[in-house]
Amino acid sequence: MKSGPAMQTMQTSPATRPASPRSWNLRPAGYGYIGIDIGFHAIQIAQLAQRHGRPRPTAQWQLPLAPEHRPADADGLRATMQYLRSEWPELRKMFRGNRVALTLPMHLTPLRTLEIPTGTEAEMQTMIREELCDERGTKGPFTFASWEAHRGENDLATITAVAVDNEISQVVYSQLLLCGLECHVLDCRPCVLARALVHRTLGPDGDASSVPCAILDFGGQSSQLYFCRDGQPRFCRTLSDSALLPVHRHLQTRLQLSMLESELLLSEVGLAELHTSGTLAPTIGPLIAPAIDHLAEEVQRTLNYTSSQYADQHPERLWVFGAGAEIRDLAPYLAAQLAIDVELWQPASAATAALGHPAVFATAASLSATPLEGSSCK
Repeated sequence: MKSGPAMQTMQTSPATRPASPRSWNLRPAGYGYIGIDIGFHAIQIAQLAQRHGRPRPTAQWQLPLAPEHRPADADGLRATMQYLRSEWPELRKMFRGNRVALTLPMHLTPLRTLEIPTGTEAEMQTMIREELCDERGTKGPFTFASWEAHRGENDLATITAVAVDNEISQVVYSQLLLCGLECHVLDCRPCVLARALVHRTLGPDGDASSVPCAILDFGGQSSQLYFCRDGQPRFCRTLSDSALLPVHRHLQTRLQLSMLESELLLSEVGLAELHTSGTLAPTIGPLIAPAIDHLAEEVQRTLNYTSSQYADQHPERLWVFGAGAEIRDLAPYLAAQLAIDVELWQPASAATAALGHPAVFATAASLSATPLEGSSCK
């Protein structure tokens, strides 16, 4: 695993590789990796290509995951990858090449914050590994990446680290090989989104903004808040009871809706009727507003904490990623609650593929862009 935001470029000797179908090879000129974002409830797949000097989407797809295919642990991840393998023969015609960059759910690649004494790079890496070993206890071998988030007083450094079990990385690699795909990057979701934000906020001179920003990753199973600067997540927190799935379940129960109908209502109506007239005004907004209010409270609590502990990292803007970004008028609603600029993530290029909100596919798209935009470990 590399040191820095990108977790790993996986290599396996030819002798250990299982036999795998190969109808094409490598990465065609101008095309990015096939970006695969494995979530708890769905897999997002996207690929970008360089067009007129900018990476633009050429294909994207979403695979919902049934309960038996969800990656709750290593065995669940194996079922997830086998399901992807069963669907890939139909999907492969949409994508070019066979090189993959991939992320896993946060519970399989959790970020950890460590405080260690400063020293040489080798000394600090040894201390980080020892801290992770102590924290993980009797779990098996792992690979990790780390970067400095904050230099404090008394020669102490706050380090952000992420570790993945070797068993998990081997499940990913072997199942992709059976699809005829090669995993070149196994990355961590907060790092991928931080890079996406860098490329979205590039100035006219091509330099990235150094202004601190926050990312709200509003997901189905859980939601996280990341504070980012210079293309790296500096502070991360999982928000309590702030996922999107309970919102869907509440709507489905109260209004006797299917999941598809619930998704449609959130995207087409959402929070909009709280300040406009309409036939659904008395119904939808009041049902979902309490959950969004709780989300805003959790975000505000975290903002208050970071402003007191890390004043130099207090964000000027909150960017929203994930499935929750499809809720209509979410951004202005949160902005009013938090008194901070809130924006749904959109790529810098206006051209997008026609499936889903760009914020839903942001992780997969950013993974695909890795070789096109020169993203690398710092």
